[in-house]
Amino acid sequence: MIQLSVCLLAALAAFSQPPRAESARAIVTRAIEDVGGEAALKSIGSLQIEAIGHDYFIEQSERPEGPFMVRYLQTSEKRDVAGGRWRLETQQRFVQP
Repeated sequence: MIQLSVCLLAALAAFSQPPRAESARAIVTRAIEDVGGEAALKSIGSLQIEAIGHDYFIEQSERPEGPFMVRYLQTSEKRDVAGGRWRLETQQRFVQP
C-alpha cells in the first residue's frame, strides 16, 4: 500500500508543474548548440542520408487480419553543400503474399 501511495504522489508531482513555455527560436538555438554550435554547422561540406521504410497495403489484402501486401522504400541521398548539388537514389521493393 505504501508503494502505491508513493507512486501516486510521484505521478501527481510530475504532472502538477505547468509545462515550460519555450519559444521556437530558443529550441532551435539549443539544438544548434547541442550539435557543436553554428560554426560547426557552417563547416559541413557534404551529407549522406540513408533511410528505409515500409508501407502496408491493408485495403488491398485478401483478409483484414493479413498477410498484407508490403512495399519497402529505400533511399540514399548525397548532398554537396558547398557546391549546391545533390543526388537521390530510390529503390522500391514489393512483396505480395
